[in-house]
Amino acid sequence: YFILPDYNHISVDRAGKRGGGVAMLLKKDMRYELLEQFSIITEWYEIFTVLVNDTIFSVVYRPPSAAFAPFIQWFDELCGFVNEHNCRSYIAGDFNIDLFTGGDLQFAFTTQFQSFGFSNVIKNPTRVTSTRASLLDLFITNHELSVLSAGVISSDISDHLPIFISVEKRHFRQRYISSTITYQPITQHQLDAFRYAIEHTNLSVIFESRSVDDAYNSFLDLYIQIYGKYFPSKTVKPSKNSRKPWVTPKLLTMIRTKNNLYGQFLKSRKNSKLDIFKKYRNKLTSKLRQAKKDYYINMFNIDDLRQSDVMWQRLKTLLNYKPQVFMSVELNINGCIMSGTDMVNAFNSHFVNHTSSSVSTTTVNNALQCMPSPLPNSIFLFPSDVSDVYNIFMSLNNSRSIDAYNMQIKPAMYVLDILVPYLTYIFNLALESGEFPIKMQIAKVGVLHKGGDLTNINNFRPISILPVFSKPLEKLVSNIIVSHLEKYLLITHSQFGFRKSYSTELALLKQKEIILRALDNHLLTIGIYLDFSKAFDTINHNVLIAKLEYYGIRGKTLSLLQSYLQNRTQFVSILNFKSDISKITNCVPQGSILGPLLFILYINDIVNVNRDLKVELIIYADDSSIFFSDKDIRTLVTKCNSVLDLVEKWTNDNHLKLNSQKTKAIFFKSQLVTVMIPNPLILNNEEIAFVDTIKTLGVWFTNSMSWNKHVDYLSSKLSKTVGLLT
Repeated sequence: YFILPDYNHISVDRAGKRGGGVAMLLKKDMRYELLEQFSIITEWYEIFTVLVNDTIFSVVYRPPSAAFAPFIQWFDELCGFVNEHNCRSYIAGDFNIDLFTGGDLQFAFTTQFQSFGFSNVIKNPTRVTSTRASLLDLFITNHELSVLSAGVISSDISDHLPIFISVEKRHFRQRYISSTITYQPITQHQLDAFRYAIEHTNLSVIFESRSVDDAYNSFLDLYIQIYGKYFPSKTVKPSKNSRKPWVTPKLLTMIRTKNNLYGQFLKSRKNSKLDIFKKYRNKLTSKLRQAKKDYYINMFNIDDLRQSDVMWQRLKTLLNYKPQVFMSVELNINGCIMSGTDMVNAFNSHFVNHTSSSVSTTTVNNALQCMPSPLPNSIFLFPSDVSDVYNIFMSLNNSRSIDAYNMQIKPAMYVLDILVPYLTYIFNLALESGEFPIKMQIAKVGVLHKGGDLTNINNFRPISILPVFSKPLEKLVSNIIVSHLEKYLLITHSQFGFRKSYSTELALLKQKEIILRALDNHLLTIGIYLDFSKAFDTINHNVLIAKLEYYGIRGKTLSLLQSYLQNRTQFVSILNFKSDISKITNCVPQGSILGPLLFILYINDIVNVNRDLKVELIIYADDSSIFFSDKDIRTLVTKCNSVLDLVEKWTNDNHLKLNSQKTKAIFFKSQLVTVMIPNPLILNNEEIAFVDTIKTLGVWFTNSMSWNKHVDYLSSKLSKTVGLLT
């Protein structure tokens, strides 16, 4: 067998037969434990498995003629063992199941390992002949895919190509603080004490202020002082006894007993001790599985699930659904390691500098070329009453997010009946003066990893948490503006985002209707899916204000929005590190209520670029798709390029950026039609790539309007969690 210096060769071999068996090379200084129940030679499969620290390594061979059922049963047991013991795992070998065939065997196998949260990272063929390419050799793992590299090596060492996998560490290094957790507990006792304190605090001084900033500053100072007293942040160490919720103290005692029995076997090496351990282990495993099953049955009892919000909250808890919020204390960017304050300042500078610069009057006029005639009717701001403010505040999401002033919204809601007269006074001062309180305009920014290379700072985006009392004022102003827009039908019917009675479902149905109608009429159809780069972050305030005036948003309303936009600041917060505060000169804040509304008004006139050409647009916030149809392919392509030229000019005039490489096109046609695209589609002097499938608003569309791709996608996605639900 193969010998490598400084490595141990370990294997299981076929008894009484030439060749065969499976082997593994482990470094000599690596301590491992052989897992006997998963190291065996049978007529259906050959496997060798070791445990190194908390990682399980398995090497597998499945004969091509072997029965599938015994193999899949064993594989199910292995994956279940890995999940039960919360291990990381790598399973590699020649499975002799061709993942390129798409047959029942392939589907059953991939669905099975995906149901345990595993993925195959080998995507290229591993056996190639003159007539066929097959994917038979796999690396199946439950490791985080973004830090893995895997592939196939071109070598004639055998008729199967070698495969490899590695964990990338040289470009990215991060350390996590796990010894302490900082949080802000809110108990009923604290809420009651807080309410008592608010009731006995004289807030009437707020009514003496005639300036909105003076009034709000007085209110905020008093509120923060009381809030900090009753809801202090706490730092704790995680309990060493933290466990899965279905593991009772009795089961925990049994786990300790099992570990002791295994220790007795290791000391004596007697088969009798091993038998006792195995019997007890199997008994414990059965009890743990039953306890887990009972726990989830109780979690999803029918009475609670009649409330959809309860159902989704429990599903998210079950599936451990969390956004990939960046929580590292150290980051490597292009070879430069940053930590602490330097790291958060780097993020803050990056996010702020993505915004566009100020523009001249001439440039603003260019951005208005596609605008409709100015609306003669102007919007009016009417004073709000106590009941309006109360209802708006209580309609907000009761989030646990902590804002720049270290406050959550829940305590404010608990005492809202006491605070609402003072908040109503402050809000009406803002409407009357056309000034948005400055202390409502600071954002605490978290960092979200979008995916991709962790050393590329462009793969991170900001998450803004706005002050507790800013959102109800934003909601109040938003309601007034939306009422004005709906009264005069100012929002294009092509916009499906951030609008009442509109949704992603309607946008998708409209897209499907456009394509199928064209196909029914024997028309050729091209869909172009535009990709805007950081659209919310590049909104120019001067252009936005000019467009708002066209829509009749003038006077105090416009002044209020100018104040809302022009005095914004932010800082980045990661763990206990905070960046310097920076002024934001452009963009609209994501995570706000007014931000999305202002954004759709900013891009509302894009539908007017094609006044002379019959095309259809589907817009959902910054996701924009354009559909062209014609009987003649040359006319169709010419029409596409003409509109793309107009769209390119519009985006440049409006200081937005289109990513030509991420913008894609699909040629929708009947499978029986054979037509070649005569000329390329051009955007920003680059050719747009045609694809057969594209994912838009969460749904996969194909050029033949088949839903097989989306069904496979859903099956794969669901199979990754179905193991938890069975």
